[in-house]
Amino acid sequence: QNFDPRGRFCFNPIFDDKGEGNRRRLGSNNSNRNSKSNILLSKPLYEHMKVILTALYERYCTVISTSKETTEREDIVGIYGLYCLYRRLVPSNKVPDDKLHKLLCTVFPSMCPIIPLFGNVPFMPVDFITKYAPLDIARGIRVRARAPHRDEIIDDAKEVLEKQDKKFFRKVSLLYDEGLAWLLQAETELAPTERSNNTTLFDDNTASTQSNMILTPLDNEKTYAMNAVKYKTDLVLQGLMIGRRARVLLKNYLFLHTFLHIPISSKDLLAIEQLCSIAKSVEKTLKVRRRSSIVSIHKAGLKLLASSLYACFEKLRSFIDQRSVDHGKDTADHMHISTISTSLWALESILKGTSTFSPSRRYAIEMAVHACSQESFRCISSENMEAIEGLLNQLKLFSDIDDNVTEGCDCSFLYFNKEVYPVLMKYLYTKTEHLECERMQLVMSAFSDASSMLRTSSYFDSSYYLKQYREFVVEDVFNHEFLLPLCIEIESSLRLLLFAKNVDEMKPINPKEQKFGRFRKYVEMPPLQICDVTIYTKRVIQRYLERSFYNFSTVGLRDSKTYAEMAILAQELYGLSLIENNLPTENTQGVDVTELLDVEVFSKKYNYNMVQQNFVERKSNDGCKYLKTLGIETISLSFRRHGMGIAKNLINEIQKLLFKSFEKLSKIFSSNLLRSLLSKESRWFEQGKIDDHDTVKYSFERAVLLRREISKLEDNDEDSVGTSFLEQCREYITVIGNVLGLARLVRSGKLYTMNQTKKYFLSLSSSDQESLDDDDLLHAVAYHLKGIITQADYELLQNFYILFPALSLTWLDTSVRGKDMLNKKFQTFDAYYTDDGFAMGSAFIVEVLNQSAALDSLKWFESCCVSFAMNRKDMLGSLKKEIEINSSKDKSSLLFGSKQTSEGSDNSENELSRKRVTVKRLEARKQEMELLQYSVLGARVFFTSPTQN
Repeated sequence: QNFDPRGRFCFNPIFDDKGEGNRRRLGSNNSNRNSKSNILLSKPLYEHMKVILTALYERYCTVISTSKETTEREDIVGIYGLYCLYRRLVPSNKVPDDKLHKLLCTVFPSMCPIIPLFGNVPFMPVDFITKYAPLDIARGIRVRARAPHRDEIIDDAKEVLEKQDKKFFRKVSLLYDEGLAWLLQAETELAPTERSNNTTLFDDNTASTQSNMILTPLDNEKTYAMNAVKYKTDLVLQGLMIGRRARVLLKNYLFLHTFLHIPISSKDLLAIEQLCSIAKSVEKTLKVRRRSSIVSIHKAGLKLLASSLYACFEKLRSFIDQRSVDHGKDTADHMHISTISTSLWALESILKGTSTFSPSRRYAIEMAVHACSQESFRCISSENMEAIEGLLNQLKLFSDIDDNVTEGCDCSFLYFNKEVYPVLMKYLYTKTEHLECERMQLVMSAFSDASSMLRTSSYFDSSYYLKQYREFVVEDVFNHEFLLPLCIEIESSLRLLLFAKNVDEMKPINPKEQKFGRFRKYVEMPPLQICDVTIYTKRVIQRYLERSFYNFSTVGLRDSKTYAEMAILAQELYGLSLIENNLPTENTQGVDVTELLDVEVFSKKYNYNMVQQNFVERKSNDGCKYLKTLGIETISLSFRRHGMGIAKNLINEIQKLLFKSFEKLSKIFSSNLLRSLLSKESRWFEQGKIDDHDTVKYSFERAVLLRREISKLEDNDEDSVGTSFLEQCREYITVIGNVLGLARLVRSGKLYTMNQTKKYFLSLSSSDQESLDDDDLLHAVAYHLKGIITQADYELLQNFYILFPALSLTWLDTSVRGKDMLNKKFQTFDAYYTDDGFAMGSAFIVEVLNQSAALDSLKWFESCCVSFAMNRKDMLGSLKKEIEINSSKDKSSLLFGSKQTSEGSDNSENELSRKRVTVKRLEARKQEMELLQYSVLGARVFFTSPTQN
């Protein structure tokens, strides 16, 4: 056992010089009845060792480079060590066997000139024998050829490696296909069952039950169960053999190329990845995925192997039982029969008496089998002996299945071949577009096995080397060769997709040529375990894109919108949720909230759009080609830039200007002339309602007449000298509406900002939620002003509703003129397309003064629509008559040959053009009045409490 720890030699019969087995027949005269030592030591020790060496060497050489090879390359090193011991045991007067020497120097070295012992330490068989057991120092032997030099051995190894490289890819492909077939079979046949959840690995009751199940006569159901256990056991051992073959093939390939300094072909990188995948797939299947199934059949499988092994000796046991009865104790064959009987009894007691087979029990079984095979009286054939050896090997592998799987699929030797790792990772990323993500984890697991080897080492400081290796695998290689290119390509794909959408000069991306979808499988892959480090690929990509977008946005704020769109594309294409960088965007048309603190200036320079809820600059600065705007997103960015505290200061300024504008509006109505005129108009309308039973409408012509009378009056206020009452009222009402619109915009901006930041907090407290819901400035201001009006003397504004028709006509002229200026090159007046401030302010004042019902009783907008329709109809009729007259004149001139003067023709054409323009103006004014109606009705909703109908 010291020279052969695996116990390989003890299974073979001892052969004599003639090649016949050293078996003695019963009753032979050459046997010594009184001395057992003379029987066992009929030959010297070195002769027995030579026979054993020859038998083991031939067995190993026949298995190497075949599908049955497992650890024979490593075990054969012990053969060469035993040969050196054999040479030491040979006496000086004896000639060593030159045939055995030649066999050791030619057969195995021709297949494997160099093999790895551990790490990067090589073993050269020819060089070892030449150094420790040369044949030229023995007496009586003539050296026929000189021993090869070390350089010659390396040259021979290169030739052998060149031949093996030609067959390497084909051999790996066959092994890979075999491994895939085994994995598919193991996934289905080794699926966990209900019984596997309640069965432990070592259970005496279960073992005894399974022992009785195997050794007693079985019915059909038990026979089926036994066959299922045998099939699963063979399947597990088959997977173990596949994993070992993949490990041995990969280890020798990498070692020879590293030691001989021969570059690895690029086409073999895929084969290296496949070998790593096979080995780690087998290990994961047997130790993780189908662990419960293996545990459930472990004891039954061992008992089944034990019963099969014992059944091989049934013929021998029957023969011994018969001979023991025929021969007495004084016969010459009694000692041989007792030896075999004792061995069979020991074999039976071990195989049937336990369900666990420790190394000591396995050695006892091997010794008993060895004794029975030597004294078997030719009852055991060579085929039966091969079957016995196979069962012993299966029993040894299956009894320590966990350790054997770990050892057979261990890839810690890759630590000494670290140079292939960067090249392999680069190849896997660039060349294998259809590589499964699970195979990436298998390759990472193969290179992570070295961390276990370094951690368990007791010869050096393992923490230093473990940290160094982890940094090499994770930081230097995986991040640099896989994660960084992946992040760069994802960013480039997002940039190309965005440019293809926004830039007209770029060609649309062809999805067949640019397959951006292949990155999604890497984003969605599960976390990778590398050297006890968990790497979340999706998180790494997200952090890279967030850092990249933030850095580029800080360089140029103008690109913030571009990277925001790229973040949206990342969410849609790859499912990457990126955190907003919260940087201010550069907007040439935007307005910062600090410019709004002077609310009075802002309300006069900007017009409010109630539907879109934004402000548009009325007139741009000199030389500027763009108009500034203020919307919810713009004010939200300002709040995030300056903080939410600035909103309170802005609200205070809005309230001050609102009360100030209301005071100015009330002063206008203090004019006696205006009050008298409005009172007269109000009395006329009220009398009309009484006479017509509330069906009277405030006519369009009456509003025009009132407007003419008011336009003759002039305000005596210092701030409005030379300005009519209506124009002043319109301006103050518009300012009030703009201020209220700004208050609404500020509140919407606050809500938008809070909603954007709320997702980063767990929850929002109830008090914060109530503050957001109750922070309605419009209702608060309307309620506050109602209280002031009831306490103070605001009778001056009691006839405001009767002035609204004239004010609306003034606003109509101003709005139509502003929109007409948009189409003119030389603008003499402010050009704008929206002005909802007047509607907002009018609705607010009417609600505050409680004159909503009075305003509705005017039915002003209905009257306007009727008046515009009638005027349009009359104008269209006049236009039609004019066209008919012109056409009749043309016909008569053609019929009688009369000629009209060119002056009369031009006048008629000018008249037609004037009437057409008048019709278009009527259409435009009707449309503007309808927009004002909808705006006023919509604005009144803002100031109506929920309790009102």
